[in-house]
Amino acid sequence: MTNELRIGDTILWAGSWGKEAYKEAIIETIEIDCEHGEGSKVSSVDWEAVVDRTVTVVLDNNHWAYGFQIKPLEEVVT
Repeated sequence: MTNELRIGDTILWAGSWGKEAYKEAIIETIEIDCEHGEGSKVSSVDWEAVVDRTVTVVLDNNHWAYGFQIKPLEEVVT
């Protein structure tokens, strides 16, 4: 597993502010430093920075999410 979240990655996303069951989604855009308004668009970010509301992403399922609503697909235990 890579330590970076990148555009095009398949991740797990939980809707309703993280309260719904996780579903797969693909990252379309990543924005960092967006806690106090508009942030900066980037092509990748270290997963350690994907916490709280410091990172937002736009997903291929017509939703967007804060960092606390997503996690790497590799975290799924079967």
